[in-house]
Amino acid sequence: MEVKGCSHPGRFFERNGGELRAMGGVDKKRLIVGFDDTRRFLESLVSYMGRGGCIPFCDHRYPLDAARQHYPHYLHPIEQLFGS
Repeated sequence: MEVKGCSHPGRFFERNGGELRAMGGVDKKRLIVGFDDTRRFLESLVSYMGRGGCIPFCDHRYPLDAARQHYPHYLHPIEQLFGS
């Protein structure tokens, strides 16, 4: 799921019902901003994960302009919020 295509995975699910499945949806630009912004966005996906059909991960490769030290701030909340 390309974030720019629908702005937030939740809106996609709300518009299209619970029958659809999606992967991606984590805006790569949030990884550039850092921990707090990334964590808030991931937390906003929790209710959709509970319904099933949503596998959150970066909508592209990890951006080159994001600091390497931000990467754990993306991985750790995913593990904490959604399991390994």
